[in-house]
Amino acid sequence: MYVPELIPISASVVALSSGIDRSHSTPRRKTPPRIAVQATIWKRWRATAPHSSVTRSRQKPCELATAPRFERSTIRTQTAPRIIDVNPTTITTFGGPLFVRYEGLSNPTATIDGVAVLTGLPSENPLTVFTKPHGAGAVELKLKSATDGTEATATLHYADITDWEAFLLPITATNVPGAAGSLWTTESLLRNQSSEVVDIGGSTLRVGPNATQTFNVAMPQNLAIVVWLPRWALPSIAFSSRVQDVSRQAQTWGTELPVVPVSRFGKSITLINVPTDARFRDMLRVYSPITFTYRAIGQPMDGDEIVFDQTQPAFAPHLAPTPPMLGFAPSSPIALDALPNFRSAERLRLTITSDSPIWAFVSVTNNETQHVTLITPQPR
Repeated sequence: MYVPELIPISASVVALSSGIDRSHSTPRRKTPPRIAVQATIWKRWRATAPHSSVTRSRQKPCELATAPRFERSTIRTQTAPRIIDVNPTTITTFGGPLFVRYEGLSNPTATIDGVAVLTGLPSENPLTVFTKPHGAGAVELKLKSATDGTEATATLHYADITDWEAFLLPITATNVPGAAGSLWTTESLLRNQSSEVVDIGGSTLRVGPNATQTFNVAMPQNLAIVVWLPRWALPSIAFSSRVQDVSRQAQTWGTELPVVPVSRFGKSITLINVPTDARFRDMLRVYSPITFTYRAIGQPMDGDEIVFDQTQPAFAPHLAPTPPMLGFAPSSPIALDALPNFRSAERLRLTITSDSPIWAFVSVTNNETQHVTLITPQPR
């Protein structure tokens, strides 16, 4: 008879009978062979019978073929060469050191736009690359393996002081107590929609590809944050900033705060429709990137008489160093509702002037609900 050969993947097999009836008193009958199997998976090895036909003559019991031995094998894969990270991704036009983390390369050398540059020990990872002076713009950073010539590339950005943009985050607070039991906190976020890491000038903060960076930090009183970003990244950057009374967070999401490019600061700002109603608190906040003095004049919306004329100095460190850095913006707020004659008109227009570039807004806070409304320069 024919018994197909079987190869067990994981099994033990014992033939209990050949499947041929050996009785002499009755005709021989073919019955299915009985096989004790301890297995979960079987594979048919051959489907053809070893003989062209099966005769009725006496046959020897069938023997199952012994399964061949399988040997363990190891498959090795080679890591594709690539540059994982460049830190920083934006450097000054004077050049300087940066650190390149990579994989799939052996003792690499480095070039920038095809020009060889010095590195630290080739076996180091990250590899220190000493960049040369270069004009502003994007360049190709290439690492080349010393053993087999494989390469990996990344984009590097050179920038001078004019290639950075400063942004004002006007209020930063973490659980700052206010009137009527209020507790004020700000949340400021920066979203990078690009496929490259974006460095925040003068700091160790970085925003990864398709990632969000939080600026939930508390600054000293009357100081805000100025964030410097490389201009090449601005089309892929989104800001969000809000202030909230967390003691009433179930009632309101808070108030959106403007994020203002410092390049839009001016020497004269007009704010209109400022309420003088006693149900509200009015705070004028004025900002400049440098130490400054400003003058604020309040007048009725359509009148020429002067309700108040206030001069206020503000002192703080300069915020435009080289290279750009994360810094503080000086602010010198005035509680308008505390000024004499403030409520002599129903609504006011404010004119704020300075010899330095400034930006200003008025926050109007409801004394009962603590809800905040902002009056900002329009158009921005």
